Amino acid sequence: MKQSDREFGLIYNSDNVEVWVKEWNQVIQEVRGKHQFLQKQLELEIQNDEEGLEYLHSRYKHILPNIDN
Repeated sequence: MKQSDREFGLIYNSDNVEVWVKEWNQVIQEVRGKHQFLQKQLELEIQNDEEGLEYLHSRYKHILPNIDN
């Protein structure tokens, strides 16, 4: 749906609501992209507790107290 005053597919727009018309392949592609992004962000392979603690300490040292192991 194309209208001169709106982006393609946008059929309704108010202060807090947007309504879009999309084809299934557009919806699926958007969800795949979001899924891949989240999957990549959540990739973390920890082999043991020590490695996990080292990772957490290095990643969040600005908010964690200094604790000797």
